[in-house]
Amino acid sequence: MNETNPREFWPEQPTRLEQLQKRSLELQQELGMLRKEFVDGFSEATFDYISEESAKEFVDKWLERVRKETGLLANADELGIRIFGDDLERQDKLPFQKYSKGVTISFDPDLDLTHTGKPTGQGYAEPGGKIKLKGPQPSQREQLRYFAANGKLHPTIANLVHELIHAFHHNKNLEIDSELGESQAYANGVVEALPFDSVESATEHISKDYDFSKDRIKSIIENILFLYSRGESTKAVAEKFRTLNPIFQSDWAVEEFCVKPIMKTEAISEEEKDEMTKGYLLKNQIDRAKAQNLFLEVFGDWMNQ
Repeated sequence: MNETNPREFWPEQPTRLEQLQKRSLELQQELGMLRKEFVDGFSEATFDYISEESAKEFVDKWLERVRKETGLLANADELGIRIFGDDLERQDKLPFQKYSKGVTISFDPDLDLTHTGKPTGQGYAEPGGKIKLKGPQPSQREQLRYFAANGKLHPTIANLVHELIHAFHHNKNLEIDSELGESQAYANGVVEALPFDSVESATEHISKDYDFSKDRIKSIIENILFLYSRGESTKAVAEKFRTLNPIFQSDWAVEEFCVKPIMKTEAISEEEKDEMTKGYLLKNQIDRAKAQNLFLEVFGDWMNQ
């Protein structure tokens, strides 16, 4: 008698890596569809119907949908960071004990940045919590227009978020390693997961500005994204980094104390880790594309009201 091969009736279940790879492919397809939908429906002429005066009402309606239907603003909301508004120098909901009276923020088109020594720097924080940013503060309508067209924060507001992440790092710990601090200030997960949506481009940018080791920065960024991929928030990761002793080499400390214990406990392979990071970056881009398409939907309702 021939024995029946049970695999003919019970196919082998896909491995976790195969499931992650399948999910990444599905996310890529979803992202492509969302982007096509937006390109087909968007026109710069849309903003002829949204004035500076009516922008607040429009943005409020749009943000309500964005919060309800995406996770795009979750990290900003948890940190109390206000974006897509006027008067953004007034950040009065930050969970900073040290800066309980608020962080002093100024926007200056003529700000001198030569002393910072950073080729692409657009702002800096002074001791005591003062943040200075180059450029005028973009209006609410301007911020909305930039995001709708590009799926990213207006560059001046992205710089504001960057400096506020630094302020959170230093809320309790003035000795946080500068490589860790800069890596997360760029890879902050507030609207955009990464500048340029690329680990390599972000690494090149940070290394150039601060003369840091590319290998160390790349390792830190990849591990930050891995932590995000597991659902850890910007705030949660920042709090982990504040506990790391600055005497340790930065990339080693993140790997040893923040990442390896998780991978060991959950039996996550390096290949699975890479695929989780890839999925997180795709999901972030999808949330941004959804927010762009929600702009179109809210605009349609706006015109028909």
